Amino acid sequence: MLDDPIEYNKFRTFAVSCFSSELTAFIEEYQVLKAKTIAILRPKSMRGRPSDSTICTLANPEPTKLPASPHATSPPKTSESAYTPTSVTTSILDTLTNNSKPTHTVSFPSQLFDKLKAVYWDYIDPNSYTSVNASPMVVRRIDEMMNNNDYNVTLFDELKDEVLFMLYSDVYTRYIRK
Repeated sequence: MLDDPIEYNKFRTFAVSCFSSELTAFIEEYQVLKAKTIAILRPKSMRGRPSDSTICTLANPEPTKLPASPHATSPPKTSESAYTPTSVTTSILDTLTNNSKPTHTVSFPSQLFDKLKAVYWDYIDPNSYTSVNASPMVVRRIDEMMNNNDYNVTLFDELKDEVLFMLYSDVYTRYIRK
């Protein structure tokens, strides 16, 4: 369902009716981060390889409008393409390394630090109107990494997995019953 643009847009609209639009919005931002990270870090010779040809179709021709975070200087940019070379269930690190074990820690490129902070303020900060209902343990780990300027590409992976679980176990189960 996440890979079918028509079905995903129906699901995203349904998530809004369930007051869960922040969950799909976070997943879309994660995919944007993944695409931008890959575009910067992966050597050009490796982009577009056959193993990268599966397209995750979380693009939004008509994005859901969410209230801006009280900490954001501008409203969330939802017009960015969320097309990435892999499914949303595949982490940024696994995408970069083609599912092989990396030999070193991989950090987000410095060009994306502002984007990382915006994602944090919009979806993790408990004072944000669009924060996801993440477990305190996951929020604490992300807080520690952000406070230590540890911008490892795995920064949002646990949260992404929690959000996907929330979407599947709550919103999706109601969606298929409708």
